[in-house]
Amino acid sequence: MDLFLTLFERQMKLLDLGEGLWIPYLIGALPSDVTSLIAREPEEKCRDYSHIRGRLLKRFKLTTEKFRELFLRHRKGPNGTWKDYYFEIRVYFEGWLNELKRSLHENP
Repeated sequence: MDLFLTLFERQMKLLDLGEGLWIPYLIGALPSDVTSLIAREPEEKCRDYSHIRGRLLKRFKLTTEKFRELFLRHRKGPNGTWKDYYFEIRVYFEGWLNELKRSLHENP
């Protein structure tokens, strides 16, 4: 889910769309069983991309601790390239930092 959200965020930034417009695009890109999670949120929260992102990651168990674990345990596969490994490890590290920042922001 994190990789999907990372790619989604890059696309939205490339399109130069403000974060306030991301949720309708996100809903269109997700399967209906996942969008039902967004529909269950209170109206004021379902417009907040950071909140929805956190809920999706929590639902798919990608918390700060999980990102840390993925980052620390990830190894280059025998058939993978170093470029692929770099991208994967960077995604895990950025996810770890982003979730850490969010958790610190939510629980000061």
